[in-house]
Amino acid sequence: MENIVEFIFDKFSKWVSIIGPLFVNAFLCFFYLVYHSFLYNLIPFWSSYFYTNYSSPILYHLLYIIICPLYTLIYIQMVLYYILTAIIKPGSIDDLKKSIKFKKKLNPYFCYDKLPNLYYILRKSNLNYNNKNKFGYCKTCKEIKPLRTHHCSVCNKCNLRMDHHCPWVNNCIGLSNFRYFALFLFYLFILCVFNTILSVYPFFSLKRFESNNELSFCTVIGMCGIGISTFFNIWYWNMIIKNKTSIEFWAERIKSKNWVIKSYGMKTIKENLYVTFNSSNIFKILLFPDFRSLDISGLEWSKMVDPSFEIKGIKNNFDLL
Repeated sequence: MENIVEFIFDKFSKWVSIIGPLFVNAFLCFFYLVYHSFLYNLIPFWSSYFYTNYSSPILYHLLYIIICPLYTLIYIQMVLYYILTAIIKPGSIDDLKKSIKFKKKLNPYFCYDKLPNLYYILRKSNLNYNNKNKFGYCKTCKEIKPLRTHHCSVCNKCNLRMDHHCPWVNNCIGLSNFRYFALFLFYLFILCVFNTILSVYPFFSLKRFESNNELSFCTVIGMCGIGISTFFNIWYWNMIIKNKTSIEFWAERIKSKNWVIKSYGMKTIKENLYVTFNSSNIFKILLFPDFRSLDISGLEWSKMVDPSFEIKGIKNNFDLL
């Protein structure tokens, strides 16, 4: 039975790796279509509507001075974070080794001044230090897996703080790109709401737009997108403020694994935000995110549980501090 499951999962992984690039290109084409519809359908309609129905030019000028730049800015933010999610790898043990090789700073500990309650997660987990199976072993990568690390059969590597493999970006969501994925979802929701507000009136009320397939398509997709993006935003931002991944959430529910640490949530929401975004200020996170490398390496939880923990090729780098 296990061989059958492995065979099915292997075939599924291959199909996901094939259709992933197609999904990415489809998304980018759709993003272009949405902005094209905004420029060549919505803007002409509303400019004509304001000019015809209102003698005051204030609304007409407001459209071009505020609405256009604001919509464009939100659109650029969404596309930017989508691309960053797709091209930035989630982080793996090999990436850490390359960081050592090229002499980039690898900090295996948290910044304790910004996260003073790190060991809080140990105390609330009632950690058993006599557990001999603290860390898993990946037979494919032939490496010890640090805590929160999981093997992705599509990417064919063990990813640090892995959440899931997302075919829509053709990439795993993990330690290094989780922040961009969350910001993409946030701006996707804002854009869907913005687009729906602008297009719902012409879509339902005006006969001249009944035959406009492009506008009709973008309007319906925008309205559906509000519901879908709302669900995913609630889900993933809830994971972030609890410092939890989807894998850990479902494993906790079905009790499929005996986790060494029961919950990785810090004592405060700000500390949990810092783990993902390198910042605890929610306004800075959303408006001026930190694009620098994260302060954490992904090995902190393992080193915290077992001070003697080390990975072949990354032996003496815990002495950097």
